[in-house]
Amino acid sequence: MVGLLLTSIMIINYGKGVLSSGADGRVKLDSFPTRLGQWTCVYKLSLDRDIIAMLGTDAYIDYLYRSPEKREAEVLISYYASMHEGKQFHSPKNCMLGSGWVTFENKQVLINWRGKPVAVNYMRLRRYSKEISVLYWVQGRGRLLASEYQERMYRVIDAFLKNRSDGTFVRITLTGTDADRMQDLTLLTQLGGLVAAEVEARVPH
Repeated sequence: MVGLLLTSIMIINYGKGVLSSGADGRVKLDSFPTRLGQWTCVYKLSLDRDIIAMLGTDAYIDYLYRSPEKREAEVLISYYASMHEGKQFHSPKNCMLGSGWVTFENKQVLINWRGKPVAVNYMRLRRYSKEISVLYWVQGRGRLLASEYQERMYRVIDAFLKNRSDGTFVRITLTGTDADRMQDLTLLTQLGGLVAAEVEARVPH
């Protein structure tokens, strides 16, 4: 009975979106490095106001990186001071597929985070003759999660125990994909590990 009552309180508060984020001024996406390993930022993109409003993000960066081999990867990082229904990340499974991309590979792969392998989401998509590869995950409050269901579960738990519902959504898109999918996947996972480490240094744990 007590457990049911606590669960009800969590759901009520969570649904209202009144929980504080736990952010204490440590969100420093503006200082995100323009060099990640062999990758160099060649362009800083700006999202349209309507897209920012749709995403509901409180802070973001959208950088285009290039490798010495002229491969290009877009790194989009969106921070939410408080996530709740109506103000949270949009899964690429929905938004990208809704814009005409067709998925022909969808799985979880491993990146290095805190010195150990951690699962993130990987998709390879095609639209007309163009192919792209995408990595994405949710990070913050001391976790890096591929599963959107796990993220929602921990969000409710952390909202109750820590009075926090903040989080960061990370998406890396490798454009102009090579015919060698394994080579693309290696490039993405290596870059993913570098991005995850930099995100951790710039958002609340």
